[in-house]
Amino acid sequence: MHFWVDLALILTCALTGLVLGFVSVYLMQSLVRAHFGKWWSWLFILLVAGLSGLGISIGRFLRFNSWDVVVRPIKLYQGLGRWLTEPLAHVTPMAFGVLFAAFFFIAPTCSQRQQHG
Repeated sequence: MHFWVDLALILTCALTGLVLGFVSVYLMQSLVRAHFGKWWSWLFILLVAGLSGLGISIGRFLRFNSWDVVVRPIKLYQGLGRWLTEPLAHVTPMAFGVLFAAFFFIAPTCSQRQQHG
């Protein structure tokens, strides 16, 4: 019984975070589009998607958090340095980051196209 309760709780929280992420990116893209134009707004989304994929890979595979930039910067830079100097040794984290970035870029794009016909 606890398994199903835990699963429902985790999935509900994950889905809520995903939807709120998409909504916030959509709102930011709308602001960038209003101030700078359509192409800059898509470049902004591409940058946000790429940085999000990189951040999730760093947290998931290197086990760093955002405060490690301040608390343990040397270890963070060493970990990132290993990734950059040996990219073929770290294919899974790189692929995960790229696939997440692609999903994060494509999913809102599809929903916007459905809304506009």
